Amino acid sequence: MDKDKLLKKRIEKLKLEHQHFNYLISQGWHPIDIADQITHHMIKTLYIGIENKFPGISEEKKIEIARKYVDDYNDLKKRGKRNGGD
Repeated sequence: MDKDKLLKKRIEKLKLEHQHFNYLISQGWHPIDIADQITHHMIKTLYIGIENKFPGISEEKKIEIARKYVDDYNDLKKRGKRNGGD
């Protein structure tokens, strides 16, 4: 997929997510509750990915790998690599 199509697809996805968040808020959800659910699902998805990559892994090792992924991501962010920096 070329960059232009990918950008349009991402923009459309963001618009749909924004509409859904507005819907949830209109149904009485508080933004903090929405953020909590998103965070919970992201962590659960991370663990599922680790389990798929390392079948039979212990819970302790899974947590250790997840922490390493988060630390590595934060290191990239600090150096500006995630945001197109040098």
